Amino acid sequence: MNLALACDLRVVGPGARFDCRFLNLGIHPGGGHTWMLRRAVGPQAAAAMVLFGEVLDAEAAVERGLAFEATTAERLVDRAVELAARAASVPAELSRDAKATLAEVAVLEAHQDAVELELVRQLRSMESPEFAARLAALRRSVSSKR
Repeated sequence: MNLALACDLRVVGPGARFDCRFLNLGIHPGGGHTWMLRRAVGPQAAAAMVLFGEVLDAEAAVERGLAFEATTAERLVDRAVELAARAASVPAELSRDAKATLAEVAVLEAHQDAVELELVRQLRSMESPEFAARLAALRRSVSSKR
């Protein structure tokens, strides 16, 4: 369960089950489980899962925000590879910055604070050679369609 919670995104198949069985085993949750779970599903669903042994299937995991989407067993690996390929196609530093921003804005109270945080990183990304190359490619693409 903690491995799944540590992922940035979860795609699940029809047989998925998310079971916080720590208490049923007689041990306290560990590894940051309660923190990750609460952030993923909210306080009510986390309490239901940890304290009362509620198990989420694929559909419930998507409904509670624990999984991004559910797909068929046959399509599961292809969908995961498709998403991973998209992530791998962007500059690594840009991806790391965006991931850090997603974490940091979660605790901000004001929209303006998020705007300021994003502005610094956006301006830095606009100075990168990757941005210049991608912008040039986009311009060529648009020009060729005229």
